[in-house]
Amino acid sequence: MRLGMDLDGVVCNYAIPLIQEFSKRHNHHYSLKDVKTFGLSDIGGTEKEIWDIVKQHQNDGTYRNLRPIRGAIKGLKEIHKNSSIHIITYREGKARADTITWLEEKGVPYDTITFTKDKSEFCNLLYLDRMVDDYVDFIDDIVKKAPQTLPIIFTQPWNKDYNNDDVIRITGWKTLTNFLKWRH
Repeated sequence: MRLGMDLDGVVCNYAIPLIQEFSKRHNHHYSLKDVKTFGLSDIGGTEKEIWDIVKQHQNDGTYRNLRPIRGAIKGLKEIHKNSSIHIITYREGKARADTITWLEEKGVPYDTITFTKDKSEFCNLLYLDRMVDDYVDFIDDIVKKAPQTLPIIFTQPWNKDYNNDDVIRITGWKTLTNFLKWRH
């Protein structure tokens, strides 16, 4: 099996430093429990402000210090025994090199890595059988533009109300690992 894998919100937890920086800028303590939308709009975040924070983090080393999501590294090692893993994520600037360093330091197995906003294009170019992501817009794009790829949405607070019969919903790494072993 050829598996596509997002990083932020699936393998590593970028939401925490994003929310921390947003909280600092607004002089208010927000936590993951407060967030119900991808762009933090439910707590007052604007697209411009969120992208400003992301750009800051892409150049200040934040991506090198992210925490893995519980079970991710163990799950990826198990999955990699029988599948190729193709990381497809959107990062720019220094964050690209920091990402490679993070993957190496954490021992994350993968066969290729692609930095892009157009994940459906690379699902097609890499002939991916499955793609795991947490962002609804990317999942919908894969449904429309990469019909050979089964989209799997990794549950996070910002996507819990999303429903699509063409998408598999997974609630954690143990479930994902078992699903992929069973569906191999």
